[in-house]
Amino acid sequence: MKRLTTIGIVVVLAGSLGVAGTGIAKPGLPKPNQVAAKLCKAEKHADKAAFKATYGKHAMRECKRANRAQVGDTIRNASQQCKADREADPVAFAEAWGSNPNAHGKCVSATVREQAVDEAVEEFQNAAQACRAERNADPEGFAENYGSNHNQRNAFGKCVSETVREAEEEPPSL
Repeated sequence: MKRLTTIGIVVVLAGSLGVAGTGIAKPGLPKPNQVAAKLCKAEKHADKAAFKATYGKHAMRECKRANRAQVGDTIRNASQQCKADREADPVAFAEAWGSNPNAHGKCVSATVREQAVDEAVEEFQNAAQACRAERNADPEGFAENYGSNHNQRNAFGKCVSETVREAEEEPPSL
């Protein structure tokens, strides 16, 4: 009997340490990999040529890698915002998202989709359009300005990624 109790305690402790040590996300919250995949899929759908030119041969994998850290921050910020909204007005929060245990997760998912995916796709589309216009105006100058490989055929992707990066660094206008 004592041996069974000891085994039971060890199993419970190992299980709790395994879950706590792995950093598993809270149930219902979106995972960074999933959000990054949705963001990349939306960018690819927005402009396939720009997507491939920006991220290269293994475009989807490279896009996910490039966006994973930013998406993690966006999820944390959305979670804090939803928590603050729930604490500020629990009744309105329950009306909007429900009162079940997954209400917080629904709020976070919707907020992340709105903040990360929609904005990123719009920025990507705008950058691709701007680079396409610049390339059409002066193809040789465009290739010289942005191209970095031996034949400068990566110029369009470099332009799009640089334009998106610059847009992210600019302070928001009021």
